[in-house]
Amino acid sequence: IGEPGELCLSGSQVTNSYWNNPEKTQMQFVRLPGASEQVWYRTGDLVKQDEEDNLCYLGRIDHQIKIRGYRVELQEIEAVLRRVCGTEQVVSVPWPVANGSAEGVVAFVSGVKTLDQERVLASCGDVLPDYMVPKKLYLIDELPLNPNQKIDRGKLANLLEGVHA
Repeated sequence: IGEPGELCLSGSQVTNSYWNNPEKTQMQFVRLPGASEQVWYRTGDLVKQDEEDNLCYLGRIDHQIKIRGYRVELQEIEAVLRRVCGTEQVVSVPWPVANGSAEGVVAFVSGVKTLDQERVLASCGDVLPDYMVPKKLYLIDELPLNPNQKIDRGKLANLLEGVHA
């Protein structure tokens, strides 16, 4: 109780594989210690159990988000941005977020001197659905890192709150 963990589902209503995708199946459908006869689906949702046995949703383990009801992998947006911007130093952040869903995405880019925002966004629009195209790009000197040397998306979201406060 109170410890965050990934929500896993099992039962007759849950399939045991992705169709024609053994790699993703191996990652998402697992056997858990003490329950090896059942296949469990790893949802990617981070939850914790409260004192009344309710599961409280805390967010995502991966970078999958909802934008206007669509499930979106931020890495997919970032892959396009890397190619278009010519730098590996890009990160996308859901913004603004309300009621568990984002209205859109903004992106931060580093590692380049200049950025033609109009050209980049048009190129993104050529390959991404409109709801995945960043609404705005921010050129910054460097992407903030957390103590584990991973990009600190929380700091970037805080920057956005400061800009739009």
